[in-house]
Amino acid sequence: MMRRTRPRIVFPSSPRRNPAEKGVALVLAILTIFILTILGIALLFTTTTELQVGGAETTVNKSFYSADSGAQYGMYQGKLGQTLGPCTVSSVSGYWCFTVPERNTGSTQRTLTVDVAPFRLVDYQLVPGNQINVGSTPIYNVGYHFDSLAESFLPSSTTISSQKTISVDFTVGPVPFTLPNK
Repeated sequence: MMRRTRPRIVFPSSPRRNPAEKGVALVLAILTIFILTILGIALLFTTTTELQVGGAETTVNKSFYSADSGAQYGMYQGKLGQTLGPCTVSSVSGYWCFTVPERNTGSTQRTLTVDVAPFRLVDYQLVPGNQINVGSTPIYNVGYHFDSLAESFLPSSTTISSQKTISVDFTVGPVPFTLPNK
């Protein structure tokens, strides 16, 4: 009877290691983990900073658009012939004041207030060639200037977190107009 022999698998012998190289893989693994941790922390700080910048940008944009809504409201009042509003700001009367509602964004809900200054007459020009100018009340193009100020406050604070001012020059006319006394 013939005996079957199994083929023998021969593994290459591992190279002889220098006793000074013991633990090198562990040191490299720890160094790699350290570098990845530093990169992760840097990414965390970058993300946090970007979120803060984005939040501040949102607040500034809301203030800008609130001031713009005040400017639009002021121009609407000017077209109606109203140059003074019912509100008083810093002991000056004639302002239009309103609060812009904001959706609840959690614990940091802000209050947006808009103050539209009274109109200041800056220019008036007689409309040339208008037949009504011959009558008792001349027709003019009247130029006004006003400012719309929007401020954003945190709920339990008087500190302004964002403030935007829009200055507006606009002309209404032709309208009947009596020259102001000088």
